[in-house]
Amino acid sequence: EKFNFFVIDLESSNWCGELEKIMTQLNIDNFDIIFSALMFHHLEQPERVFKKLRKYLSDVGFLYVRTCDDDEIEGYPEEDSLIRNTLLSTYHVLGMSDRIHGKKIYGQLYRSGYQNIQVKSYYVTTAEMSVEERLMLFFDIFYWRKNRLKKQLDTDPANEEFLKESSLYCERMETIEEMFYNPDFYFRVAGPIAIAQK
Repeated sequence: EKFNFFVIDLESSNWCGELEKIMTQLNIDNFDIIFSALMFHHLEQPERVFKKLRKYLSDVGFLYVRTCDDDEIEGYPEEDSLIRNTLLSTYHVLGMSDRIHGKKIYGQLYRSGYQNIQVKSYYVTTAEMSVEERLMLFFDIFYWRKNRLKKQLDTDPANEEFLKESSLYCERMETIEEMFYNPDFYFRVAGPIAIAQK
């Protein structure tokens, strides 16, 4: 019927006040569904936001959160844990989100007072994918990390450690990309989903 779009910074000190103004303006008492996709793992203090959001759910409402967990990414065959080490090499990069948030979300929701918490994962795999689809999945998982490393290098182009990290990542990425061309290479990535009630 009718959609309204608003932007609120959930890390600002007054985001609750901003949300309540919008709710008053639209004559909304509470929400039956609060949905978030790939956002909470970017917050510095997601648990604080979960706690505050809870009061805006109706008594029969649901919180639905799609997050990420790189520990659920697997490839086979893979030599010397290349994929795992490549992913791990980016976790410290400036601006990187919490790449293992999926395993933390149950505890965060529990400590925030939610009930009936379920955490499940859906999987995307290379099984029966065409080469084009495999490469799209490869770029989806690995390419944006290369851009993060480039941004880090742009902050200090003379930094030898940043240059070394970026070069090594690019080399590893080329090797991993070749793996995706191989039809018997199996790759799986998970998307953790948490559902909870007030």
